[in-house]
Amino acid sequence: MVKHLNQELSDSNLNLQHSDFTILKILNQIKGGSQSEISAILGKERSGISRSLANLEKNGYVKREAKNGSTNYVSLTPKGEEVIPKINAITDKVTEKAFKGFSQKSREAMIKNLNKIYFNSLEKN
Repeated sequence: MVKHLNQELSDSNLNLQHSDFTILKILNQIKGGSQSEISAILGKERSGISRSLANLEKNGYVKREAKNGSTNYVSLTPKGEEVIPKINAITDKVTEKAFKGFSQKSREAMIKNLNKIYFNSLEKN
């Protein structure tokens, strides 16, 4: 799915990769947050988040501001807010292709199980 999503993002000329796309969706959901919060939500290293944020900032989708000394607060710019409906449409297109032939009940069960797998993987030993 990530490969197909990256292809759709490339075709859309948004200059985004999957990791960038995911951060934009998270920032839209939480209405901004620190790099540490984004890292924790995604279960990814801060260094990887920082690289993606640099790309998003370079392309005008996000802005970072220092808060409380060294904490970077990240929020969507107007350009970032404007791109959300476009990436949601891409998400819908990729999801529809992935779930082609599944009943609504099967889709819901699959999503529930994948979420459980994801949250189980985040648990500390």
